[in-house]
Amino acid sequence: MKIGDIDKRTIAISMLAPGEMLKQLCATLIHTGIKGNRLYECPNFMDTGNTEYALVMDDASTPRQFIKFVPPEVGSKKDADFATASGYKDAEGNSMPVEDYLLIEQEA
Repeated sequence: MKIGDIDKRTIAISMLAPGEMLKQLCATLIHTGIKGNRLYECPNFMDTGNTEYALVMDDASTPRQFIKFVPPEVGSKKDADFATASGYKDAEGNSMPVEDYLLIEQEA
């Protein structure tokens, strides 16, 4: 976060593992979903004054973790399951209901 050039700082942060990235962003865990996905709040994201939300998911078949930033209107609900379900869209662009997401047994 001490890199003055925002473009260089963005590139450096994108190369970090999710846990280290969230630490550098001063993120706070706000909710752990039923399936273990974790939603973090990132205040003053990259010195913009905006609050952003990051969803951390574990890969089902490897020890890797993935991070996905979700729209503020989704993250502000402070529900990791809702944030995950919102990432699944049907042909019309509608988000999957949380109840349907929770029924999925295997995720890719």
